[in-house]
Amino acid sequence: MYKYTPPKNSKADTAVLALFITAIACFAVASFSRMYAGLIQALGVIFIGAALFLFCRYTLSVYTYLIEDGNFVVLRTLGKKISPICSVSLKTGIAIVKMPHTAAEKEEYRKKCGNVRSRFNYCRTLSPENAYAFVLDFNGRKTELLFEPNEEFLHSFEMVFANVRREYLRELYGDDGEGGDA
Repeated sequence: MYKYTPPKNSKADTAVLALFITAIACFAVASFSRMYAGLIQALGVIFIGAALFLFCRYTLSVYTYLIEDGNFVVLRTLGKKISPICSVSLKTGIAIVKMPHTAAEKEEYRKKCGNVRSRFNYCRTLSPENAYAFVLDFNGRKTELLFEPNEEFLHSFEMVFANVRREYLRELYGDDGEGGDA
């Protein structure tokens, strides 16, 4: 079993603080405004909602990635409660790919992975620099599971994925290698 929990990053904390301060400013401005007070207060409520969402999603939630028994499992810890939120077989996997940032990288990603229909973000960091996608076939649709591993976990994940995928293809196509390698 391989296990990794990404460290906390302060990007989300900064964003939450900025949104909260903006919401307070909206309420202060609304108290002095007669004409658009309701609209400005509604805007303040939206900023508070966004701050609460980011706070719960990126600050309070801790994600742990596991590779065990041929499955990729994501656990979320929120307070004292630990719950599995994702468990997929590595047999369904297509590729493990670094998430692109530039236009050229995005085009290369699209060529390699095709049209991805669903994306599930299990990154702890708001807009992470080193995010990877585990692209898989889920009920006939290409799906991405985003995660942010360290080098050791990524290497272990790639190694186990290659072994599971090779065994799966051997089961499907037999030992003579008719199906090719992935």
